[in-house]
Amino acid sequence: MDSSLFYSFISTLAVVAIMISFASAVFSLTGFHKNKVQSSCCYLVKEEEEIKKSKPQTLFKSVLADNSYNPFQHLNGDSSGLNQQHPYEEEIQCFLQKCEEIQEFSFVNGKADLETKGSHVWVDKEHQLQELVDVLSKRKIFVVDTGQHSFRSFLGFTALMQISTRSEDYLLDIIALHDVMGVLCPVFANPKICKVKSKYTSQNLYQTNQSHPKPTIRTAVVFTT
Repeated sequence: MDSSLFYSFISTLAVVAIMISFASAVFSLTGFHKNKVQSSCCYLVKEEEEIKKSKPQTLFKSVLADNSYNPFQHLNGDSSGLNQQHPYEEEIQCFLQKCEEIQEFSFVNGKADLETKGSHVWVDKEHQLQELVDVLSKRKIFVVDTGQHSFRSFLGFTALMQISTRSEDYLLDIIALHDVMGVLCPVFANPKICKVKSKYTSQNLYQTNQSHPKPTIRTAVVFTT
């Protein structure tokens, strides 16, 4: 055999050996083995399992949002709803009879301090919520706003409520307080306390679907912007 052909053959074998070694190293590092691909679980499946474990809704004793595919359940009664008594009919009638005796609500007295101080009270315990009710029951006016959570919920549920008086701001963790929010009902229904809310018609505190448990928070005397 010619020496030049021999050396060319040896060089070719060496190049092939190097390529095989390199390919084997790449596949071992990247994990592109057929059996591993077949046995590995999709990361989305793992993420979904973790989400199920961490969903705060699993701790709710009562469920406000119906996330099923069932059709919307209307209130019992005729289609017009005329035979349904308004939940606050008595309070409203009493308010209308005495509305002339009630003084006008004053939103700003003199020069208003609009500076944001950055301080607030975080409320996530039932006793804190009751303390807030005691504070609000002594006020003539307070501002309220809500934050809706619908990222992993078809119909959504209220996740955050912001309540502000002239002297303090409160942030309510509605997920933690979900089952005890009925404590706020008397304050929101009190016609002697004015509630200020932005875009109230499009940001109801809670829906009135029949599947929702009672008590539902409804509001009397609202000033909306």
